[in-house]
Amino acid sequence: MAIRYTWKTNRLTAYKVYEEFSDTVYKVQWTLQGSETVAGKEYKSQSSGEVELDLTSLSPSSYVAKNDITEENAVSWVQSALGDSYITNIKNQIESEINEKKNSNEETFAVPITTIVG
Repeated sequence: MAIRYTWKTNRLTAYKVYEEFSDTVYKVQWTLQGSETVAGKEYKSQSSGEVELDLTSLSPSSYVAKNDITEENAVSWVQSALGDSYITNIKNQIESEINEKKNSNEETFAVPITTIVG
């Protein structure tokens, strides 16, 4: 099965006032998670970072008001800021970590929690 990648934005930072615009997002924290299920077991890895957006071409037609920003908008801004080559490198890193976990001889598990009365 192929690795499924999911983008998430964690936090947006905005200037209260930037030129004629208010609440203008200029920084986005992001996470890209990869997951793959093999024989019923899910393997995951992720990468996170922060990008500063290029506001030099901001115009009334491209401005998105704070209350109108969607996850889709923010992810698109992140992807544009990172560029295809960098995104490919991140995905390759995630894929490598997932493959390492799939081929590992180690197992991680939690001990069931019980209450000890004594």
